[in-house]
Amino acid sequence: PGKEEAAYFLNDLENLGSSPLWFPPSFRRPYETEETANANVVLRAEVLEKIRSSSNPLLIVSTPEALAERVIRRSELGKNTLSIQKSEKLDAAFMSQVLQEFGFRRVDYVNEPGEYSLRGGIADIWSYSSDLPYRVEFFGSEVESIRLFDPVDQLSKRELRNASIVPNISSPLQVTERQSIFEFLG
Repeated sequence: PGKEEAAYFLNDLENLGSSPLWFPPSFRRPYETEETANANVVLRAEVLEKIRSSSNPLLIVSTPEALAERVIRRSELGKNTLSIQKSEKLDAAFMSQVLQEFGFRRVDYVNEPGEYSLRGGIADIWSYSSDLPYRVEFFGSEVESIRLFDPVDQLSKRELRNASIVPNISSPLQVTERQSIFEFLG
């Protein structure tokens, strides 16, 4: 029924060995499009991307307030996701153009979701569906490696085979049509 009860339930499920996902409200206030909690937007995007891309059953804990908020359509999320695979051919200029269209800001060093930087053969991208930014290394136009890294100390956390770059799905500029989370689930 509320955030506190949901947190206890989430903790109980984790202690039982499950890996539940937390789907929080975005804390959007009526008539104030700028009032969202960035961390919650990231968590919501992460859950929606996992639902879209996973064929396995998922355990999701939420609150009525979060479930009442409308979300991006599943088909639109797929169209607005940039998938990067290790060893694929990808032009850095094309990737930069796509990120700009997705509303990402180009910066020198990424500090929060929605930012990216390009330095030589390295692209740092912080997707709205990830807790940590991705570091994509190119060899010419081929993706040589994809890693998650800590933006504070710049150290790699783990190597990945692919990355899904999702824009801010709560932005009215990115999403034209919305649906309930239950329609998204199918």
